[in-house]
Amino acid sequence: MFARYSKIISSWLLVLILALTFIPLWEGEVSAGKRTGGRVGGKSGFSRSLPSSSPSSNSYSRYRDYSSSDYSRSPNNTTYIPVPIGGGSPGFFYFGPRYYPATGPSMGNLLFWALVVGALVFVAVIVLSRMNSRSSGGLRVPSKSLAAAQVIKFQLALLSAAKELQTELNKLAETVNTDDPTGLQQLLQETTLALIRHPDYWMQAGVEVVSTPSYEVAESKFDEWVMTERAKFSEETLTNVEGRIQKREAKPNRDGEEIGDYLVITLIVATTRTVFQPLSVMNADELKKLLTTLGSLSARELLAVEVLWTPQNTTDVLTEDDLLVGYPELKPVS
Repeated sequence: MFARYSKIISSWLLVLILALTFIPLWEGEVSAGKRTGGRVGGKSGFSRSLPSSSPSSNSYSRYRDYSSSDYSRSPNNTTYIPVPIGGGSPGFFYFGPRYYPATGPSMGNLLFWALVVGALVFVAVIVLSRMNSRSSGGLRVPSKSLAAAQVIKFQLALLSAAKELQTELNKLAETVNTDDPTGLQQLLQETTLALIRHPDYWMQAGVEVVSTPSYEVAESKFDEWVMTERAKFSEETLTNVEGRIQKREAKPNRDGEEIGDYLVITLIVATTRTVFQPLSVMNADELKKLLTTLGSLSARELLAVEVLWTPQNTTDVLTEDDLLVGYPELKPVS
């Protein structure tokens, strides 16, 4: 019995020793395949969609600033509200501190109550029409808690010969204002145009679309995708996020004789325009239509934009093996 368990224990010890020996080597190979990356974008649209803060003391006092004529106070601090109600001595209507004899409903009283009822009906009609407009998907922007949004991830692997595209992204990252919705719109338009102008370099692509019931869920998904793509970089050598630009010197290439094959660009967009559909087949014409629709989004429709690309440094390379390891979900463009 002891010999049987000793064999089992010895086998597990051998497996553990082999794992501890080869895991560092395997991790070294994977990390060596990672490359420099650049990222540019922002989430000012989510900040803009936050509910307004509570009214300030000034606005509150404005609504509470009643004039002295609105109220009449008796010596014992009793407040009389100027609304006609029944009461007092029989045969009288009480209106503020004054009394009026009543011989029955006068034309003035009937007109007053007709106006009150009409005003209430008018307000009810306005409120119901607005609720119906929101529920039927009208043009009015819904509230943050009820709004629907979509998050789109578009990835494209291009031949490394598209060096001018890499240069355009680097220049755009150093100049665009990412702390402003208009700047994010410019970033998205310039990036989509740059991709559309280089269809000959397209090799592989991937498209994911997630529909969310609220802005909170959309922001969470957006952050998740951004973190996933950032984790594929060994270092971020150029970033421009929320208006903060940072540049770092890239480490020397591990092998100067290595030839780069690809450039991978990732677009992650959160928008209130919920018209996007995922693509199962990476057809070039369908990809162009998708890029055109993304580029046409207005600043008000944009919640967040992030553009990531690797390699960022023009002296760095991304091999076919690196592409297979880091982006296995991409499919050939037909």
